[in-house]
Amino acid sequence: MRIHSNDERSTFVLSKLPQYLNGYGGRNTVEFAPNSTVSAVDLTRFINVATVYGPPSSHKVTGNVQNMTYVQSKDNPAISQERIRLQGDNNTVIAMGGSDIDLGAGDSRIIAQGIPKNAKGGAGNDLLSFQFSPLQGIHMAGNTLSTIPATSESGHMDGFEFVQLSEGNDKVEALPTNSEIQVLDLGGGNDTASIIGRSNFALLLGKGRDSVTISAQSTYNNLHIYGDAGPKRIAMELQGQDNSIVTRGSNNDVRLVGSVATDNSAALALGGANNQVELIGDLAVDYHITRDSGAGVIRDDAKRSKPLHVVFRGTLTEDDIKSTLFLPIGTADPVEVRFSIKNENGAGFTDTLTIYTWPGANILCSTEGDGKTFRPN
Repeated sequence: MRIHSNDERSTFVLSKLPQYLNGYGGRNTVEFAPNSTVSAVDLTRFINVATVYGPPSSHKVTGNVQNMTYVQSKDNPAISQERIRLQGDNNTVIAMGGSDIDLGAGDSRIIAQGIPKNAKGGAGNDLLSFQFSPLQGIHMAGNTLSTIPATSESGHMDGFEFVQLSEGNDKVEALPTNSEIQVLDLGGGNDTASIIGRSNFALLLGKGRDSVTISAQSTYNNLHIYGDAGPKRIAMELQGQDNSIVTRGSNNDVRLVGSVATDNSAALALGGANNQVELIGDLAVDYHITRDSGAGVIRDDAKRSKPLHVVFRGTLTEDDIKSTLFLPIGTADPVEVRFSIKNENGAGFTDTLTIYTWPGANILCSTEGDGKTFRPN
């Protein structure tokens, strides 16, 4: 059976697999009828077809295709036995959960409604997303995924550069091993993550009350944490350079611990007010303060050989920013606190940084920018 169509947006409802079907230039759709008994789907038989809805009896799906979406049938009673093996670029599998999926070479994605039994990204830049799933939460422990609350649903994942967890309360105990993961998006909800730092990695925290712990087993650089609205509690053991934490909401609690084995640096830009920052060990910190971010308390153990760099940005007044720096009693070495004015539009402003210390403390106070002078109280 051969099927041709000149319509640019046709829907074909099939009970059998055709020799080929050509939609001729449109974004056409193929659906298998509820009574279809097709067990093996070869996607290369569909030409100029954008979306294929699989049959309820499918056990095997293959194809070296481009720009195609395959939707698993939610009515397939043997979905746990379905094997999907694709090659090609920019393909999407909408997975109901429980099946075995290999995206092969190319940049492709799995949009999962449940936990796949096995999900493999392969070569290319691939995405595994649970963003639109009905799951209440996902537990990631290395390459193993399971549901929260716990059910019999669990699976294995590997080879994904980008992973999006659910909009529920997710928990991450370890990042996948032998994986090229570059971005982990925890989505909304009150999420927790406890992971080992790795280079060139971004952790995205959605709206919610999130808690993150980053530990160091070796040097890592360019690890970046981005937080949306909602208070964030972040503890980060630094062992490397050019790391950063950026948040949008208020009431954040950030604890940075610097290793003595290497040069350590991080940039902070914390949203809203009432932020708490604790600096421990030898580390260089750039703390960016704007009208909408950065106000709060900095507690420093003063055991740094590198400066704390407080960067005031934008058009501010004295009422906009009042940050406080606490230094411990008994600091023997000088503590350098450096200030910069980065006023993009040239308007003048006044900022307040209050330094609480003790009589005779050895503090080096330096300024950069438009010549404003900051003095410790």
